[in-house]
Amino acid sequence: MKKAIIIFLITISNQFISGQTTSARFEPFTYEQMRAPLLEAQEKYNNNSAKVDALINWIFKLKKNTTETEFSLSMDSFYKELKSYYEKHLDLAKMDTQIKQVELGIKEAIDSYNKRIKSSNVKADNTTTSSYNSNTTSNKQNEFSEQYKFQTTFDNPLDKVPLRELPDIDSRITYMCPINATVYVIDNPTRDVYFKVYVNGYTGYLSKGYLKRKW
Repeated sequence: MKKAIIIFLITISNQFISGQTTSARFEPFTYEQMRAPLLEAQEKYNNNSAKVDALINWIFKLKKNTTETEFSLSMDSFYKELKSYYEKHLDLAKMDTQIKQVELGIKEAIDSYNKRIKSSNVKADNTTTSSYNSNTTSNKQNEFSEQYKFQTTFDNPLDKVPLRELPDIDSRITYMCPINATVYVIDNPTRDVYFKVYVNGYTGYLSKGYLKRKW
C-alpha cells in the first residue's frame, strides 16, 4: 500500500515539474455577452416608457369626458406623477411597481366616479360633458318611426346600458338605457362591435353584446 502511494506521489510530482498539470482557463466575454444586459435594460425602459405614455393619453381622454371636480383633480394628480418620471430622469426600467400602482389608481378613480354618478342620478346639461342625460322619457318618443333594420331588447344586463355618441369605448355617454327598453337597430357600421341604435328618443351607439338579437 505504501509503495502504491509513493508511486502516485512521484507521478504527480513529475507532471507538475513537466508542466502537465491542468490549470483553470477563463474565456473572455464576447461583445454580444457584454451588450446583452444593456439591451435588456433598454428594452424594459422602452416598454415602461410606452406604458407611461399610454397612461398619460388615457388620462387626457378621460378628462375630456367629464368636468367633475373630484375626478379631474385625481386625474391631474396621476398626470403630475407620471410626468415627474421624465422630469426627474428616473430609471423607468426599474419602476414596474410604481407604474402599475398609477394604473390601478386610475381604475379606482373611474369606479368611484361611476358610483357617484349612479347614486346622485345626475341629469344631463347642454354645457356639461360629464353628466349623463336624464332617463325620463316623458318628452321623448319611445317608438321609432323611421327606417331601421330590426327591433330587439337587452340581454338581461345587470345595470343600465350606456349609449355613446360615437362607436368608440372612449366616446361620451349620451344616455343610460333602462334594462327593459326597446332597442331599434338602425345600422351596424362597425359590424364586429357597435350598432347604431335608437332607444327612448335617443340615437347613438352601443355594443352588440348587450342585445338579445345580434343580426
